[in-house]
Amino acid sequence: MFIKGCGPSLTLRKMEALLRRLPLEDPKRPIIENDYGKYLAGFRGEQSLVYTLSFLNEKQYLIFHDIRLPIKNHFFQIDYLILSANFALILEVKNYVGTVYFDPQFDQLIRTTQQDIEETFPDPVSQVEQHRSNLLIYLHEQKLGTIPIETLVIFSNPYTQLKTTQGNHKITKKVIHKEKFLHIFQGLENKYSKEFLTHKAMKKVSKIIMKSHTPLNQDLLLKYQIQREILMSGVHCPICFTLPMEKLLGKWRCNICDHQSSKTHIQSIQDYALLVDTKITNREFRNFLDIPSASISAKLLNSMNLPKEGKSRAVTYQLIIDE
Repeated sequence: MFIKGCGPSLTLRKMEALLRRLPLEDPKRPIIENDYGKYLAGFRGEQSLVYTLSFLNEKQYLIFHDIRLPIKNHFFQIDYLILSANFALILEVKNYVGTVYFDPQFDQLIRTTQQDIEETFPDPVSQVEQHRSNLLIYLHEQKLGTIPIETLVIFSNPYTQLKTTQGNHKITKKVIHKEKFLHIFQGLENKYSKEFLTHKAMKKVSKIIMKSHTPLNQDLLLKYQIQREILMSGVHCPICFTLPMEKLLGKWRCNICDHQSSKTHIQSIQDYALLVDTKITNREFRNFLDIPSASISAKLLNSMNLPKEGKSRAVTYQLIIDE
């Protein structure tokens, strides 16, 4: 059973919002688009595993996608955590195109694209083993006991060519293509026949993990040194993402694809919450969505039934970022 399903991360959603609002001619846009492409490729790789994982017995296994947990004064992030009464499994998912070479001498991964461009990355096997150590510390700190923890690095693209030096058993035992996962998993089921967690204990672990989960919440305007004032205002079209839509007779209308909706501003105000702040005043709402009338913006804000603080002109509305 998926306890935490496979959805886009908060960072990915923030980058999408930023690209919607950043002018096309902005000189930082190519950098952001490149970073976004990497995040999106990673997410699609993780997403492609959902079908494979759906074959696991949902009564026996709890599955968590993109979990970020605290230990000591730090956090660690796991692509997939699969928990059963007998063992836990951590998956590190990679979505690379081309040829991948695991260099055991320098503990690194070298990817060669079809254009013969080489890129170097940290060794994912070492990464996932560190996640294992961190998870053991986390379980100890939370007083959740111990359980055998296995690790795998999964390449989601079946055409990625995997290479390493002869006899590098560390890699051959830990790195697989997605298509081999169920076979490997069956071997783990056979290996671990002893039960370490009761059904009640599994529910407790699951509850504490979800309570501990803390998504990475980056300020992208600060990260990319972008002034808030340059963000494009208006209500964006949810179909073609054109800015701005036109307000006509109680509805928003896109002049490009002709999409119409009375609630499109709700989706656009998510951009503000993702990029600027989770609190907003009438004036800030009016300026960000390019609404000429304070009374219209007040009516729209009140129609969303947002929690609010203060009175009269000093009122601020609390924005909730949709999951």
